[in-house]
Amino acid sequence: MKISHRLGVAVAILIGEEEEPDPVPVVGRIGAGGSIDTSTEQFDVANPLYVIEPPFALPADALALEIHGESMWPRYDHGDVIIVSMHGSDIKSIIGFEAAVATEDGKRYLKRVIEGSRRGLFNLESHNAPAMRDVKVTWVSEVITVVRASQVKRIKDHARRSIQRQVRAAL
Repeated sequence: MKISHRLGVAVAILIGEEEEPDPVPVVGRIGAGGSIDTSTEQFDVANPLYVIEPPFALPADALALEIHGESMWPRYDHGDVIIVSMHGSDIKSIIGFEAAVATEDGKRYLKRVIEGSRRGLFNLESHNAPAMRDVKVTWVSEVITVVRASQVKRIKDHARRSIQRQVRAAL
């Protein structure tokens, strides 16, 4: 119990009854409001902005995006991290729901997806910003879960190795 408390790791994980969730790469930022500059982000899982420790196990293709902006407030806050599927979702299953979307011009948004005026075009809605009308969407993914900004635990490689050494030494 002392080791568990000191390391902030569940006893079940320490004794091998439960697996620690795999870290999730935060591969970029997503706009919840105005446009953000994504030109320096490659959406590259191998070279993430940083890595977070999720509160529970997630699908193998999970990746994370950090929210920037406040047009989806009060549902999402600036700095929250959403977990999505790298492979995306069928857009027809997303109609009427909030999702991570990438547009034809390479920008990423967190928006409610609504059918547009023509086939292949969609309206992207926010809580507190004007809707984006008749946008071509190139990728969409449902939001699997949200990690609140205050709960985001960034993991550095050296910190992870240090924790693993401490656990092995304590056992």
